[in-house]
Amino acid sequence: MKLSEVMEALARRDCRKLKEIPFIWFKENVKGLSVVKGWRAHFITKQNGDVEQIRGEGEGRDRIGFWVEDLRCIRTLRTYLQPRSLPLGERASGYAYGLGWKAHLYSVAPDVEIVRLDFVSLDKPLLFMNYYSSENLEVTVEIEVKVIDMWPHSTLYRIEGVSCNEGQVLLRTRRGVVGFSVKQGEIECSGEGEVRVLAENSSLIVACLAREESLCKRLLDHAIRRYEEEFEHVTKYYEDLVLKGTVVRTPDDELNKVFLTSKYVLAMLYSHTPVGRGIFAGMPRFSWFFTGDVGLMASAYLAVCFKNMVREHLKTMVKYAKDDGQIPHEVVLIPSINARKLATGYWHIDATPLWILTLHKLYKWTGDESFVKEFSERVDKAISFLRGLDLNHDGFIETQPEKGLIAMDEVLAEERKGACVELNALYIKALESASELMHVTGFDDKAIELKEEAHVLREKFTKEFWDDFCIDVILNGEKVRRVMPYLAMLTYLEIIDGERGRALVRKLFDELVTPYGVSLGKFSGPKEGYYLGSVWPLYTGLLAVSAFKYGLHRLGFKLLNILRSLAIKASDPGKISEYYEHDTGCERGQFVQGFSSSQIIDIILTGILGVDVDAAKPRITFNIRMPEKWAWIEVKGLRIGHEVLDVKLKRTEEGYRYEVFHASGKKNLLVEIFLASNGYVPLGRYEEKIIHGCRMYGAKLYLAVNERAVGVIRLRPVGDTT
Repeated sequence: MKLSEVMEALARRDCRKLKEIPFIWFKENVKGLSVVKGWRAHFITKQNGDVEQIRGEGEGRDRIGFWVEDLRCIRTLRTYLQPRSLPLGERASGYAYGLGWKAHLYSVAPDVEIVRLDFVSLDKPLLFMNYYSSENLEVTVEIEVKVIDMWPHSTLYRIEGVSCNEGQVLLRTRRGVVGFSVKQGEIECSGEGEVRVLAENSSLIVACLAREESLCKRLLDHAIRRYEEEFEHVTKYYEDLVLKGTVVRTPDDELNKVFLTSKYVLAMLYSHTPVGRGIFAGMPRFSWFFTGDVGLMASAYLAVCFKNMVREHLKTMVKYAKDDGQIPHEVVLIPSINARKLATGYWHIDATPLWILTLHKLYKWTGDESFVKEFSERVDKAISFLRGLDLNHDGFIETQPEKGLIAMDEVLAEERKGACVELNALYIKALESASELMHVTGFDDKAIELKEEAHVLREKFTKEFWDDFCIDVILNGEKVRRVMPYLAMLTYLEIIDGERGRALVRKLFDELVTPYGVSLGKFSGPKEGYYLGSVWPLYTGLLAVSAFKYGLHRLGFKLLNILRSLAIKASDPGKISEYYEHDTGCERGQFVQGFSSSQIIDIILTGILGVDVDAAKPRITFNIRMPEKWAWIEVKGLRIGHEVLDVKLKRTEEGYRYEVFHASGKKNLLVEIFLASNGYVPLGRYEEKIIHGCRMYGAKLYLAVNERAVGVIRLRPVGDTT
């Protein structure tokens, strides 16, 4: 969208039109936080437009305000109607956001509106705030500049000098120069970092952070002259990512909108930083890099064509691997700290197998052998590190919390010493993935060795970790049972068979599902931090995908609807928070959380559609578990390597009608479409297979580029097994 189009719609308060656009959210209740972000910078405010620091874990960790990479420059911001008497934030009447921008609406009198639209440059350290008034009103914008670097330093840098000249203000610190410029207004500044802007109608305020004064001036000059181009640049980038590539349509329009917003969240988290390029976990508290988070989001990122983001993240994280092969848990954006000087840098063992699994998934989606070969030695060393965690030589790897080596769960990290169930499930999948990766790189002997090791461990895993129900931890022969949501990793990774898998999914659903999703065990107060009993969308998604994979479609669909409801009712609509209170559903943690929003995508594409790919062949398989309430589903722009595919499936009187179109590519594509029988039997001859004890019927199609195939899978009901 063009800047003028957005401002015109906002100025008219055309709420109906704004709400109808599938990638714009509008609300009149302005309680909550909001964000705009590019590759290098982000700007987080309250939804009334003010910037205030939150009560949390410190200003270097809760990254509110205007941040460029690892540095903050705007600490607070407030706007007043001229003369300085009415705080505009108190008259906020609406908040909206689209792809790459956000807007704050104010009603100062009957039929008198003020609009502020914010956006951040895609690739430059620039913030834009555009004011518009229906009655040529003037406002005063008061900005507090406090330059600090991020956690764990959180060092405040004093202002060493200030200069004002021709609508520009420059504030010099040891870490860089903060600059402001105004178009159609006046600007002044004190030596203490208090910037005041008198903004006229249609005024533009630009903020910048640069290492050198001359660069700061050039960037500000560019911003004032080319701000419309900057707006179109960032919005087109996000529109191309979100509205193109993989797009899903279902009979549920609100879910379709949440799907697009989830793509936007994933796209927005991709960042260019001093330590490398990669994907933030979320905002504002964990706006740096985590291996495990991206490992749990990788299926969603790859399925919506964000493959380069995953590739860059893998490269960045392995850059900070230990000599013994361990992949870091987290990397902060301060180059001198990264992971190596961070107490929690290598905390989670699961980061290492998840890095291997993500590399394997990237290969399956891209067929890129050269990237795999580049990191084959790293894969080998990572496996060696994991093998070294088998302290009693029984094949299973053990946590050592006293040494800062823990499994997925942080709440019970100290108690879960020994062989943890989800960690060893990940280890088995890492061995299997590494085997295929070694085969790709030509190390066939290692590939065979890893495959055999994984096979033996799989069989032993079922015997040792299942006794009527799942075992949580094994230590010195003692087996501890707990009903916890990370047990869903066994079914998400498809480590256990169909009968056990369904028993596990049902048990977790019966004991842990609340009206707001899957809880982290039973509540055991107090409700502080990541408390026992808190509700996590991540686990809601893992259990939902598991339910679909193991034939429990209705349970999976219920969990999808819970996440859909959380997104629609969110303080920042369309997004899903990090976690929630178990009894009230109140949002906790970050309002932008990658592994929460990604679950919407993963449930639809991995759970319902059962997408499985092999770009090297190339092949794509759909193991579809169609929800009863949906009569149809459509996917466009699904990319496997170089091949692009569109798929439609519709329930009709004669059966399930499919239409598949190989839209572009370089090779013939094998497309397999299977439908879960769900208590039905086929009318006619179809391809048949069994997945986890669930029978599926379908067809195999070989499509040339630009070829379309249409067919019907006819099924006759004989009962309902779910």
